[in-house]
Amino acid sequence: MEPHVRDGGPGERHKEEEEPQATGDEGGDQAGAAVMLEHDLTIGRDARRAAFVLADPAVSGLHARIERNGGLPVLVDAGSTNGTYVNDERVTRRVLRPGDRVTLGDSQLVVTGDG
Repeated sequence: MEPHVRDGGPGERHKEEEEPQATGDEGGDQAGAAVMLEHDLTIGRDARRAAFVLADPAVSGLHARIERNGGLPVLVDAGSTNGTYVNDERVTRRVLRPGDRVTLGDSQLVVTGDG
């Protein structure tokens, strides 16, 4: 199975999916919402610029994107104001692996799956 991106919030049920997915954190409009990562995905605060919208004032209009290019998901910062972090390290580009914690503004996502 490929990695998934899931909410890091308490009480979240962990389940395996065949394709990667992104799930919003507990505090925003996307709380518990899952998005399959079969294709590239844009993430941000502005629904006109991002397919996965986080209602978080610390997230840029277009904050980051996940590229698929036929392999593992790659997280790319889109020139965000507050930065994109994986496991508390600021990144501009990073391959996502199971267990990675992605922070965008005050929102957090967790990568799950067995790669």
